[in-house]
Amino acid sequence: MDKEDAKLCFQRHATSKITSDEDLFKISAYGFRGEAMPSIASVSRMELDTATKNAPEGTRVIIEGGTLKNITASAPTSGTIVKVNDLFFNTPARKKFQKSIPTEFNKIMEVIYNLAIVNHNISFELIHDNKTILKSPARENKLLKIADIYGDSLSKEMYEFNYKDEFINIYGYISRPALTRSNRTMQKIFVNNRAVKDISISFSINNSYKNILPHQRHAIVFLFIDVPPAFIDVNVHPSKDEVKFQDESFVNGMVSRTLKKAVEEMLIKPALENIEDDQIEKIKEIKTQSPVAQSILKFYEHSANSTSYTPIRQNILNKDRDIIYSVSTEQKIVKEELPNQLRMDIRWDKMQIFQDLYVILPVGNELWIIDQHAAHERILYEKFKNNVNEQKKISQELLFPITIDINKQQANLLTELIPYLENLGIIIEDFGNDSIIIRSIPVLLKKVRAEHIHQQREVLKKNITSWIMKTYKRKSRI
Repeated sequence: MDKEDAKLCFQRHATSKITSDEDLFKISAYGFRGEAMPSIASVSRMELDTATKNAPEGTRVIIEGGTLKNITASAPTSGTIVKVNDLFFNTPARKKFQKSIPTEFNKIMEVIYNLAIVNHNISFELIHDNKTILKSPARENKLLKIADIYGDSLSKEMYEFNYKDEFINIYGYISRPALTRSNRTMQKIFVNNRAVKDISISFSINNSYKNILPHQRHAIVFLFIDVPPAFIDVNVHPSKDEVKFQDESFVNGMVSRTLKKAVEEMLIKPALENIEDDQIEKIKEIKTQSPVAQSILKFYEHSANSTSYTPIRQNILNKDRDIIYSVSTEQKIVKEELPNQLRMDIRWDKMQIFQDLYVILPVGNELWIIDQHAAHERILYEKFKNNVNEQKKISQELLFPITIDINKQQANLLTELIPYLENLGIIIEDFGNDSIIIRSIPVLLKKVRAEHIHQQREVLKKNITSWIMKTYKRKSRI
């Protein structure tokens, strides 16, 4: 920008992308009101350096709390550089309600990561406390950018899909069943290169993996939806993280069909890898008729219809009773602290073991079907909870410490959680190069797969104790 534009850009609406009434109905830019620059400048100390191409000198503008302090000539720069310092220095009440530095920085990383993914052909660099958090050059495609941010181990487990017609383009990457998370934070939705949240689309994502993933596990998805700008309204949420489609049912239907087809193809593709290239297209046309496809589809169809044990199992785990079951290798039930009435109701002589997994047990007028693994997990959970409540720190140093690769966002949150983990007997240290090393774990968890520890990461500090106990309850075995 030249000197006049540099000064003018801090005026409200000066940078607006709207030039006519029609533009309001086909917004393609991230912002359109032109209020970001003046809004940020009003609560910070801002410095802007800019220059036009081949100009002999540039312009520097200094603003404090929305007040213009100085405009001077400066050395020419390539483009425009904006520096924001002392955010909320003049609004202490607002600054007081900011979260901790790691929490706020995680939000910043989320914004930068989303921008980097959709703008894969632009170089991004993020530095925090003099440490380079992200340094990603311009890439040929979005998957390479995803690898820069989340690591090669994640990107290699992603399956690419694409659907396009004259009206809508739905494409992206979905994770294979082996790669899941305990929450939906890694299900990214982008509409016209804008990161958004959409409950209906999230439901379609989860429904496409129905009966494929374990309970409470969620796929990693990067979903991109491109539609004509006039088809969406981006001005329905103050933070612009929601959009409204002109025809929501059409978009949701197309997304659902595309994702289900992508998951189906992802499951079938390994069976096609050994087929000659000239036969692949023909096989794809009749993939739903192939024995492999039929077996897969029949299995999941059977799983969908075989739900009788699920509510019984959940009913048992959710009962407000002090019931603990443990099943030994000899398949004998051990009863601990059962209420007298309940002990009388249980028909131990009628107990059966089904497929070395489920305990079938008559209890009064009910028939209980108990998952032995779930019962065992509950015992571990109770023992671990008691140790925490009694402040017992029983740790076991690992003979061979375990090194785990994590991304920058996980490392940033882990820094905040380390003191809480130490109180639970988990000793973790920074190992450099986006890695951590686990040196000690609680004795109860001596056979836990430690790589599961870093998968639970979007957790508030106040819930960290509960989080750790639930993590080990589900993942540990003695």
